[in-house]
Amino acid sequence: MNDARYAKYLENIVSNKDLVAFICEDAADVKRFMQQMHAMKLTVNIFHVVQEHSSTFQPQHKVDRYK
Repeated sequence: MNDARYAKYLENIVSNKDLVAFICEDAADVKRFMQQMHAMKLTVNIFHVVQEHSSTFQPQHKVDRYK
């Protein structure tokens, strides 16, 4: 968000549980963390981020399209 003045409007629309998330780089960590949360009967958002080199990213559209 570019301007923090608008954060309160976004926070009113998005539920509190969706504002908090755990990010793991390793798939084994995701599995282990999910098991722990399940054992404690807690619901949390967990994301697995795959490490890719920036050179593998290919944009869908050329930048010139937006000029």
